[in-house]
Amino acid sequence: MKGTVTVSAAVIQQGNVLLVQEGKEWCRGQWSLPGGRLEEHESLADAVVREMQEETGLLIRPTGLTRVLRYTSQRGFHVIRFNFVAELLGGELRTDGAEILACDWHNLTGLIANPEMLDLRTPEIAQAIFRDLHAGPIFPLETVLDAFAIQK
Repeated sequence: MKGTVTVSAAVIQQGNVLLVQEGKEWCRGQWSLPGGRLEEHESLADAVVREMQEETGLLIRPTGLTRVLRYTSQRGFHVIRFNFVAELLGGELRTDGAEILACDWHNLTGLIANPEMLDLRTPEIAQAIFRDLHAGPIFPLETVLDAFAIQK
């Protein structure tokens, strides 16, 4: 089974979490946290900042981690995913209309209480992250030793 490392980011503003609606063929229309694959020699923090900017136009600063997840993706890849919590620094919310169809803020409490309100890409994983965001735990960035970040 082919493997990949991915990152995602949860940005919360006034009780709402930013989600993106996927445009890729195998998950078209489904909602998820912004994120994507780690590139070679890229630190985890740099990857999540890059992915957020590519998918939403927003600039973020990672502030913590909710959890590290391991699962099999919809396409059969073995995935290790680092989910960051991030602070919004700026930018203008936008999408490319191809890879990402839409970006929108969704009420975190509502998503926890009524997970069926959206067609989530990975519902069980999304729910675990939403619960973490609401009640914790949130781990410091130093929880993960990222050797690429040290080498800079």
